[in-house]
Amino acid sequence: MPTERLFAARPRTTMIRAFRVSPLVAAAVGVSLAGCASKATTQEVVAPAAASTAPPTTKKSADPGKDDSGVVESKCTPVGDITKATAKVEVDASEFKYIVDSESTKGGLVGFTVKNTGNQDHEVVIARAKDTETLPKNPDGTVNEDGIPTEDFIGEVEKFPAGESCTGVFDLKPGNYVLFCAIDGTRDKGEQNHFVRGMRSNLKVT
Repeated sequence: MPTERLFAARPRTTMIRAFRVSPLVAAAVGVSLAGCASKATTQEVVAPAAASTAPPTTKKSADPGKDDSGVVESKCTPVGDITKATAKVEVDASEFKYIVDSESTKGGLVGFTVKNTGNQDHEVVIARAKDTETLPKNPDGTVNEDGIPTEDFIGEVEKFPAGESCTGVFDLKPGNYVLFCAIDGTRDKGEQNHFVRGMRSNLKVT
């Protein structure tokens, strides 16, 4: 009988050992479970970004010389050094005409001093041409500046505000030249282009 009890008890001992877990294995399993729990927690806290309720930012023009609408700002930008001019021409610009102090000038570095005595922005574009009537025109009577040959387009004193003066120096060889203002009028007010309204003049260089 004692032998039978011993034999009968062995299976229980075997089963108990089967469920014993080494401390090292337990630790490894614990780490693995902790890792899974960590991943699950991370996934739960990540949420889609909420849509921004902030007002849109106004984008400034890339060109500092332009406002947000893309229109070139009116300011005097002198061309060249007026003190190096070998001949000088003074131009009074107003609505809508030029008064030039001389119909002719000596060739070389010609310095133009333009005074805007009007109430609007004005400019002076200089090109080689027989006279203002022979300039290439658009159907509406404005100057087709793209139609002026590259070698005949001299330069310009860009538009600047009323009440100011601006200068430009250009190398002019003997020949016939024209001065004109190509600024467009405010169309919603029914205003015409400045050239069409009379801002033009001829200049002879000797």
